[in-house]
Amino acid sequence: MRQVFLSFVTAVLLFQVVLVVIGTTPDVAPRPGLAVAFLGLGVLMVFVVSPTVQRGAALDGTNASTLAASYRTRFFLRLAFAEAAALLGFVAFFVANVWWVYPASLVSTFIGFARLAPTKAHLAADQRELQARGCTLTVTRALRGLNP
Repeated sequence: MRQVFLSFVTAVLLFQVVLVVIGTTPDVAPRPGLAVAFLGLGVLMVFVVSPTVQRGAALDGTNASTLAASYRTRFFLRLAFAEAAALLGFVAFFVANVWWVYPASLVSTFIGFARLAPTKAHLAADQRELQARGCTLTVTRALRGLNP
């Protein structure tokens, strides 16, 4: 999961490199209002839609395989909504023709990434949540495909 996570982080950073090389179109008028609208939609995805979806995607501790599957489902849903902000910023770069929209979109993207990163602290929090519900399975063992 950590390798997948790092590949997405790297990808959104490489998009920035591409946009720096391309640059804005000098003969097209910038539309900063449109860029702000795209940024607002990205912020909405990260701070409103993603938490709402996450509440509906609780970890299922029925057995190790369902726990691992529910963790992966939740991870990729959260990843999709966090990355959506960057993708909206990427589109806005071309539509609004302003250079700052993509770096600004990365702020909410990286906040979303920080919330979903498979760190020891996040895995420990997931483990505490499972234990509070009476589940004896271990998140990390389930993700590794090990029997409890």
